Amino acid sequence: MVICILGAKPLIEMKVSKWLFIFLLAAISCQKVDTELVSNQQIPEGYYEGWFSYHDQNYWCLIQFENNRYEEWPSGGVMFQKSMACLTKGTYYSDGNKLVFNPGTLKHEGFPDPCDANTMLPGTYELIETDRQDSLVFAKGEGENRIVYHVVNITGKND
Repeated sequence: MVICILGAKPLIEMKVSKWLFIFLLAAISCQKVDTELVSNQQIPEGYYEGWFSYHDQNYWCLIQFENNRYEEWPSGGVMFQKSMACLTKGTYYSDGNKLVFNPGTLKHEGFPDPCDANTMLPGTYELIETDRQDSLVFAKGEGENRIVYHVVNITGKND
């Protein structure tokens, strides 16, 4: 009986180790697939809400992606927000790890509020990998003028 108990312990440890190995392998494999999908994806259409960081300050943002076109929307009263004079509409495309916003028009042309041209959306951004299928993180610029957007697709979240 002692032999069976002693003999069973390595068998149980082997089964636990085997399942632990399978679980870790599956987790690593799934994570890799998710990351590849996010970094090489066509941007799903919808409204993306979040923030962008500029000069050590976070600003609220909302961007609509539809039919290869984008449109920025105002925050509706959030304290730290992009100037209404800086909101734009235009076209966009993603190419590998790049997200390119082509300028179209200002959303509120002639709006008297001053606009920091560095915060205008048009430009070429680096798509930063994320493990969430409903999120986008993209950045442009260097040093003090670096802007990083963090947005989540909110389309259908409240339906």
